Amino acid sequence: SIPWVFSLDSITEWKLQAELEKFLKNKTAIVIAHRLSTLEKMNRILFFKEGHLIGDGPHEELLSTNPYYAELWSAQMSRKGSLSSTH
Repeated sequence: SIPWVFSLDSITEWKLQAELEKFLKNKTAIVIAHRLSTLEKMNRILFFKEGHLIGDGPHEELLSTNPYYAELWSAQMSRKGSLSSTH
């Protein structure tokens, strides 16, 4: 069984990201996330698709150089916007 599964509302997600950012300052960590917004401020992101590494770099670099990352980011941001406007 999976020990932890989270579904966070936007406010809780934002608070968690802020705390994570403070906690990780000057530390090395491996963070696994499905929401790219969780990784946005990380120094280095390893981006996988179907088990293969297809991107490596900070968020802004991946947005401009990796069409799969950019597409997923756009889809997640569009969904986030539509969810917040309906609640």
